[in-house]
Amino acid sequence: MYPVTEDFIQKMKADRRRVLARVEVDYTDPFLDQSLEIEANDQANVSYPQQTADSVDQTTRKYACLDGTWDLTSGEYHLAPSADMLSRYQMGWWGAQFADQNGYFASPYPTLTVRHLPRPIRQLKVVGDTAREEWPVDFQIKLYGPDDTLLKTETITDNDQISWSKTLDQQVLDVAKQELIITRWSLPGTCAKIIEFFTSIREVYETGDLMSVRLLEEREASQGSLPVGNISANEVTIVLNNEDKKFDIDNEQSPLKNLLKPNRRIQAWLGAEAENAAAENPPTFRRNTPAYLSDGTQVAENIPRLEPSQMVYGKAVLMEEGTTNLLVKNLGTGGIGSIIDILVPNKVWAKRITVEANNFFYFGTISVPAQPNTKYTLTYWARLVSGSVVRGTRIYIGSDSQGTNGVALLNIDTELTSEWKKFVITGQTDANATTLTRAAFRVETNTGCTVEIADWQLEAKPYPTSFVDGTRAAETLTIPTEGVLNPQEGTVDIYLYVNPAHRDPTLVRRFFSHMPGPGNANRITMQHNNTEFWLFTIGGASGNIHTVSISDSEVADGWRLFTMKWSSEEFAVFVDGIKMESVANPTYLPSSVGSEIEIENNTNALVDSVRISSRARTDEEILAAYQSGKPLLVDEWTTYRLDFDDKVRITTQGQIICNELIEI
Repeated sequence: MYPVTEDFIQKMKADRRRVLARVEVDYTDPFLDQSLEIEANDQANVSYPQQTADSVDQTTRKYACLDGTWDLTSGEYHLAPSADMLSRYQMGWWGAQFADQNGYFASPYPTLTVRHLPRPIRQLKVVGDTAREEWPVDFQIKLYGPDDTLLKTETITDNDQISWSKTLDQQVLDVAKQELIITRWSLPGTCAKIIEFFTSIREVYETGDLMSVRLLEEREASQGSLPVGNISANEVTIVLNNEDKKFDIDNEQSPLKNLLKPNRRIQAWLGAEAENAAAENPPTFRRNTPAYLSDGTQVAENIPRLEPSQMVYGKAVLMEEGTTNLLVKNLGTGGIGSIIDILVPNKVWAKRITVEANNFFYFGTISVPAQPNTKYTLTYWARLVSGSVVRGTRIYIGSDSQGTNGVALLNIDTELTSEWKKFVITGQTDANATTLTRAAFRVETNTGCTVEIADWQLEAKPYPTSFVDGTRAAETLTIPTEGVLNPQEGTVDIYLYVNPAHRDPTLVRRFFSHMPGPGNANRITMQHNNTEFWLFTIGGASGNIHTVSISDSEVADGWRLFTMKWSSEEFAVFVDGIKMESVANPTYLPSSVGSEIEIENNTNALVDSVRISSRARTDEEILAAYQSGKPLLVDEWTTYRLDFDDKVRITTQGQIICNELIEI
């Protein structure tokens, strides 16, 4: 239950109104589903295998392990959470056995077993420790039927992804038990650490899927007299559209087979569309060229790229700097083999290379003007379709002054598998370079092989950005400040997906920017600096500033909630609800606001939600907002909230309009 705004109450009272609804059903919540049993054959002194099935795939902190690779005095590592802290911290299953000097475990291997009601399995997923950046290299996943009959075995070797997943070509029916068996770990001398394994099922139903939402014993109190929220009901009845027979209990092909049971976790929202949204200062998105989503879908100019976020919201917006792909679809080739164009789901460019035994073939002869002493990054997606490859299978960049592969080279023969994988290299031209001559993918084989490649890209950058078949303009999101920012006191919350491109120190990467000037006057900013730390700043009318910084080592990759608050009592910064640094009694507070706030193009990250408040929220409120796992609360102090899930509407002018939904 959340308190509702006066605006929401008036909209719901109106004679003519359109009511929106949204319902989320978690069919496999491990804390409610009594049929779900999770066990491990060995465990560390502190281990929480039940967290491997809760749909949270990000480790909260770097936890100390008895392998000795930690130092509590540095602040980078933390002690494992106790059982009463699991609503705040995510740790997952830790094994007891330590791998040898090559990363191999001894038999019996660390094994995680999940038993559940029979259900079809469409996707496999294993996530290692995202904070410590460790993962299983060699492992097996076994699927069993109700009578323990082995239905499928998936064997994975040489995995190099913290978060590994695979969509099966054909779903496996009536799976009642899943086993994860780990034989090799990415870091020698330590134990297995798995944050997510069980493929939970959580579905969101919106207006088109919902026939009705009925509240029994509904009460409404416009004066806010109810202790928990302004809408109260002791029973909610939801009727779903079943035209496709998805909810039929005898549908053997339904992904919900045997999951339509009592005690499923349900969250429901009611809402109304803001008819005066244009007058309420919607943000404006700008990118003056088309761009591509990660699934290969082209998005028109000035339309934001909304990607799945895996947070409490359905989507996140990708904010990236501009780039030019220096390559074209058809490049020069050499060697003995053949290459043809193919169509591949979720890819824009794709080709198939076939090489006979004891030969090699390469794709990527170019003649592109080069800048001296400049870093270039080459990206290829690739997979091995059949046969095998040997050393000499590589990607590389060459120039007229450094030779065929003198700018950069990466051997990929041991990493090329049947799964699509992204390969990236970065190198720098020398002082004499005038032309880039290679941006190549080379295949060498003794047995003969077929390899598929896709979405090749060469950029004059020290890091890769998302694929484009030409030039992509920079992306900027602008929020008007009228009635939004209180210069003397306030709080800004923003969910950001921290990644290596965002950490890159070649540029200041400002993900919340209010700089009306001149200089630092009335500044309110949040950024990753052009050094290895995060910087948060407020400035007074004279241009004097207070700053708070956080080391890169204190902020793990993945989804992070950054919160900054300021008032005459304190200027403080929080990450995931935890106060990191503060300044007591700040003297340089903003006294006026400019016309706009920007989420700048060089953010190079996904942004999931932005909330601006007119007062400095308490430390307890900030921690509770993160721990709730729910959308950021809209209350009487909220002057702006922006998220990007499926209820977003985008105008032809690039304005992003969110409908107001209130959880019931």
